[in-house]
Amino acid sequence: MGLDRYVLPVVNLTTNEFMKISLADVEKITKDNRDRTIYHIGGTEYMQIKTLDEHAEYLYEMGLRDLDKSNVVNLNKVESIDKELRNICFDESKQRLGFVASHKVKYVNLILQAMRENRDVAEVDKEFVDKHRNNKLMKNFIDFLERKHKKT
Repeated sequence: MGLDRYVLPVVNLTTNEFMKISLADVEKITKDNRDRTIYHIGGTEYMQIKTLDEHAEYLYEMGLRDLDKSNVVNLNKVESIDKELRNICFDESKQRLGFVASHKVKYVNLILQAMRENRDVAEVDKEFVDKHRNNKLMKNFIDFLERKHKKT
């Protein structure tokens, strides 16, 4: 059982790029002053992705969204949304579900509709931010979306 069998999701701390590394390539493992696990390979440092917040932050561009405090969801896998129950469904039988915070239901519905219509999701995000910028309940979410779109 060699270390090359173990692959971890990480962020390259130099480029801020999401990637995978093999444990077989790791020279040493340390922790930083924020108690994050850091892998060192050939002079480059990689931070392991562990928390839901980190997944939401680094996988946003790949279609994963933080929809409530308990799940980050791949929107490309969502079949439908039940707005009343605040569930997203991954299959037609509605057996595999994810949950949506009440203040994000409208956002998720807009994004899913844009995806079905092959519209630019980034534009929908920006329109949503413009429309809800002063909503105090959504402040953290709006701040997150604004930060993500400053990169583009």
